[in-house]
Amino acid sequence: MEEKKEKKKKKGPGRPPKNKPKSPKIILGIQNSPVYSEYNDIELIYSEPFIMKKIFSFIIGQTDTIHCNFKKDKFNILCKDKYNSNQIKITLHGKGLQRYYCKQELNIGLSVSYLEPLNKKLGKQFDEFVWFSEKFDKDKFTYIYIKRVSYKDSWNQTKYNLVGNYEFIDEKIFDDYNLDDYPLSFQLQTKIFKDIITDANNHKSTKIYIRQNGKNSPLIIEYTPECGRYKTYNPFKNLEEIKLKSNIGVDESFSVAILVDRLKPISSIIPSDTIEFKLSKTKKVIMTAKLDNSVIEITILTEIVLNNESFNK
Repeated sequence: MEEKKEKKKKKGPGRPPKNKPKSPKIILGIQNSPVYSEYNDIELIYSEPFIMKKIFSFIIGQTDTIHCNFKKDKFNILCKDKYNSNQIKITLHGKGLQRYYCKQELNIGLSVSYLEPLNKKLGKQFDEFVWFSEKFDKDKFTYIYIKRVSYKDSWNQTKYNLVGNYEFIDEKIFDDYNLDDYPLSFQLQTKIFKDIITDANNHKSTKIYIRQNGKNSPLIIEYTPECGRYKTYNPFKNLEEIKLKSNIGVDESFSVAILVDRLKPISSIIPSDTIEFKLSKTKKVIMTAKLDNSVIEITILTEIVLNNESFNK
C-alpha cells in the first residue's frame, strides 16, 4: 500500500505579516554605568515605544508642561491637569526596563507641545525608546531617540530644549496617606469606568456618588441629572469581580461624591485595562493604573466633594 501523503496545513486568510515577530528583549534593569555614551548622566532604554505612545497621549490631554524627575531607581513624570483638579504621577520602574542608569537625581521641565510630533510618529515600526541627558548640558537639553525595526542601526533622533517655567511637584504627596483612612477600594475595567462617566455627562449630571450600604452590600455608582426627575444606578453585586475591599461596618453606610468634570479627562484616555480606586470620606480619591506587568504605574489624586448628601434608595 502506498503511504498516505501528509496533508499540507492550510494558511489562514489575509496577507502574511511583513515584519518578523520581535525577539524577546533582555531586561537588565538598573545599571551602574551608561551603555550608549560615557557622557550620559541619564539613560533610560525601553523596548516598548508603543506603550510610551499611550503614556504621552494621556499626558498631552492633561497639561501644558511636565516635571520630569529621574531618580536612581525610577523615573517619574509629574503634573497637574489644566483645571488643577487632578495631580498625576507616572512612574517607570528602573528594575523592569531594558536598561536604566541615573548618576544622580535630576529634575527638569518639558513642554508637552514638544512631545506631540513625537507621539504622532511613535508606533510598531520602532522597537526601542531611549531617553537620555548628557552631563555637559543636562540643565538645558534632553534627548529622545527611537530605533526602527527594519534597520539594524537607524534612529529617529530629537533634541529638546528644557523649560524653566514648570511646576515642581514633590513625589511625596502621592505617598503621604494612611490606608486606615481609606476603608473602601475596588477595581473597574477602564472601558466600564469611561462608559459610566460618559453616561453621567450625557445626563448632565455634575456629580457621581459611590456608595456601599453595609460591608457585604453591592457597590453602587449613581448620578442624577440637573432636573432631578430620575436617577441612574450602576450596582456591582459580585464583589469579587471588582476586587472590592471594605472595612466599613455591616450596618454602616459609606458614600463619596466626585465631580464629573474632574473624572472626564481621566476616564477618556487612561491607557490601562483596569483602574483601582481607594476611597475616603475626607481625603482625595487615589486612582492607580498599571501597564506592562507593573513596570509603569500611574497614580492620580482627585478631590472629593465634601459634606455631600447621597441619594437614598
